[in-house]
Amino acid sequence: MPELELDNVGVVTPDLAASLDFYTRLLGFELVSSDDETGQAAVRLGGAMLYLLTGTGPGPYRSADPASNMAGLDHLSFTTADVDETYRTLTDLGVEFFLPPEDADWGARVCGCRDPAGVNVYFLRWRRTAPPDG
Repeated sequence: MPELELDNVGVVTPDLAASLDFYTRLLGFELVSSDDETGQAAVRLGGAMLYLLTGTGPGPYRSADPASNMAGLDHLSFTTADVDETYRTLTDLGVEFFLPPEDADWGARVCGCRDPAGVNVYFLRWRRTAPPDG
């Protein structure tokens, strides 16, 4: 099998402007393209692209417990040097978190919020040298 690398993820959003604001202004993604006519935008963080696609309406919010969710995109996770500082900074900017910073039993310090489309977004720092397998 050839080596694979994640290239992009697409998120359908009922509010393209709110999603662009969340990912660019609040999280620091680079705006690559935006087309109001087609309702699509692309933002980049590191080597990965996130495509924001306007949908017809809000979908169901996903639970923080992945086992209780319908099939589909469950969450996006970003590593950060300091989970608590990320939490404080984003809270000060008006982001509401459903999970304040905590040490998870699976090996990371983590906090979580939802993007404007209802996708769970986590910020984490591994307490081990690498994420667990599986």
